Amino acid sequence: MVLLCVLTAVPLAGCKSTPRARSLDSALADYEAKRYRLAEHQAAAIAGRTRGLIRDKAAYLAGLSAYQLGDLYEAQRQLATAMMSTDRTTAGKAKAVLGLVRVKQHRPHEAAVLLAEASGALTGENSRQAAYQAALAHQQAGDRTSAGAWLRIGDAQQTTGQRALAISPRAGAGRFSLQAGAFRQRQHADNAARSVANVAQQHRLGGVRVIESLDDRGRILYFVQFGRFESRSAASSARRLIGRLDVIVAPSIHPTS
Repeated sequence: MVLLCVLTAVPLAGCKSTPRARSLDSALADYEAKRYRLAEHQAAAIAGRTRGLIRDKAAYLAGLSAYQLGDLYEAQRQLATAMMSTDRTTAGKAKAVLGLVRVKQHRPHEAAVLLAEASGALTGENSRQAAYQAALAHQQAGDRTSAGAWLRIGDAQQTTGQRALAISPRAGAGRFSLQAGAFRQRQHADNAARSVANVAQQHRLGGVRVIESLDDRGRILYFVQFGRFESRSAASSARRLIGRLDVIVAPSIHPTS
């Protein structure tokens, strides 16, 4: 998830160089090395015995680590503390990750609200990615109007350099695709695929793929995707070109083996 890659930094600017601050730096190093269990244990311990900004940042890192471990209960417990921080960035990042937790809990309406609030609290790439995730959550909730609005917000935050990137997909590669929906029923997915087939052909984005995958509870979902792009910004440029508000940028889905 791109959003997580953006939100992992836990800057301690403004904090005194105390043993606890240095311990939090150590926990962050464990997280960046993908030692999530160690990071969670150390950050949670710091959050439990401190106050103020260090506690908030430690709770955020503990929650993020728990999310990576799939422990949604612990993630939401720690993030609930972090999102109350007086530090706007820490609170915004915590809301963003708690929004991802709500997505995994199949609570897209709550996820959309949290991610939208996170986008407003954050800046730059953090804000943009939160806006895109809010759009995805709205789409999962069946609110395409709001999904389109948040896509436009995310697109508006792109820099001139990002907008200038080439949009041509590379055959057989690509981390991102254009997505016309995710459905429980194959018939609905097939209908969505037919609705974008001409657009995909017109813009030389390849065939439309209906991909069967599984959600966290083992239930089947059918994703409708077309085009393959190496970056989100390139996929976003293609989406703007085709002008379809019901199409979003999403990570490429691979068939369930």
